[in-house]
Amino acid sequence: MELLFVNTDAGVHAYNPFNRLECLKFSIPSNGSCIIDDEIIIIHANKPLIYAYKLQRSIQTPKKFVLPGKPTAISSPGIGKFVFVGISGSLYVWHVTSGRCIHSLQCHFQEINRINSNEHFTATASPDGQVNIFETHSLLDVNARPKTLIKLNAHSLPISDLFLEEDLLFTSSNDFTVKIWSLQELKAKNEESKENKIKQSSLLLSTIDFPAAVTSITLQGSLKTMFASTSDGRLHKMDMSLKLLERGAHKAEQTDWRHDASKGDIFIGTSLDGLECFTSSGNALRIWTSDSGALLRTIQLAGCCFSFYSKMDVWSLLKTDLGKVKSKSVSMEKIQHVPSKDDVLLKFESVKKLSCPLLELVSLRANQLKSEKIPKKEELESEKEIKRLKKLNSELYRQLAVKVLE
Repeated sequence: MELLFVNTDAGVHAYNPFNRLECLKFSIPSNGSCIIDDEIIIIHANKPLIYAYKLQRSIQTPKKFVLPGKPTAISSPGIGKFVFVGISGSLYVWHVTSGRCIHSLQCHFQEINRINSNEHFTATASPDGQVNIFETHSLLDVNARPKTLIKLNAHSLPISDLFLEEDLLFTSSNDFTVKIWSLQELKAKNEESKENKIKQSSLLLSTIDFPAAVTSITLQGSLKTMFASTSDGRLHKMDMSLKLLERGAHKAEQTDWRHDASKGDIFIGTSLDGLECFTSSGNALRIWTSDSGALLRTIQLAGCCFSFYSKMDVWSLLKTDLGKVKSKSVSMEKIQHVPSKDDVLLKFESVKKLSCPLLELVSLRANQLKSEKIPKKEELESEKEIKRLKKLNSELYRQLAVKVLE
């Protein structure tokens, strides 16, 4: 079974994409998370904090890591208990078990909005239009001094998404293009040839032009099909034939496949088997067939979606009590309390803690009216005093309101 993890401003939710039921929820507003073994690592959307939860525990106190700034992106290399976190324009490497910061690298002029990593390479992107490539093993070595292998500056506008698949890197941008890079030359680079600089033109394979700004990209299977979403709400499906991997420019075909009523950027992804395509915008996540583009299901989210990803349910969360969600149609008996002999009625005398001259005078006058007649002179004096106290009372309230508004 497959689980769909969604990061929203209301928390991190895990859904069963088949029946649309929510099986897990972490009530932390998050713009990113990743899973390492049996732990989910969540970055707070508004605070400089990282939370680490065990997926198979219903009641727990999470581990917290205090960061030097608000995190903007997170990724896991899939090697050991490490996470890569983007804070402002710096890349931080954390060891989750010990909570130790391994490395901190200043690599962008603006905040990092995308991190993608595999066992060979780690790529970071930023609205400054730059993509930095690192060697993953050097980032995980506490004794190493990791450096950027190459900086890619081919996009003229901010980078919107990254996708790293083995030795191929796909970058999308607001400049209406998706660029495909071959990192094989960086992988073959040995210690003797590190002095020779590699030009980005030698890594660029092809450029695909789209009719609008590209907001998100993903690949299905082993580089068979690429899915892309654009700012005009359209969803593009492209066959990754040999032509797209040849050097040169290509154009994306027109499509009528749309994510209607989109609110903000559209994020796109596929299921683990590649048979279904997921798109999200705002608080709606839609599931389509990858082949025909037919809409299968829609999941209404509790908050605005920032990102999502699919994972195989190796923890059997859908088969345990943690994964069970009560149906909305389940009826529950009302809880009733019937008085018994064991009930005790407690009475407390009221204690007057504050004195109010106006209330005291009004209550005194009311008691006098009931008991005996009041002389006109005393009645006039009493009315004058009440008016004075009312005027004073309104003035005090006015002064209090002014202080509160200040």
